[in-house]
Amino acid sequence: GVRTLNFVSYESVAATGIIVPAPGAIALLGLAGLCGRRRR
Repeated sequence: GVRTLNFVSYESVAATGIIVPAPGAIALLGLAGLCGRRRR
């Protein structure tokens, strides 16, 4: 039904959203952590 289609599409989008920008997200988090530590 509609639920299954929405679930599958959501899963595919979530998978691509997590796998593709993972390195960039980690780098951004690292930079943010360094900036926060430097500011403090």
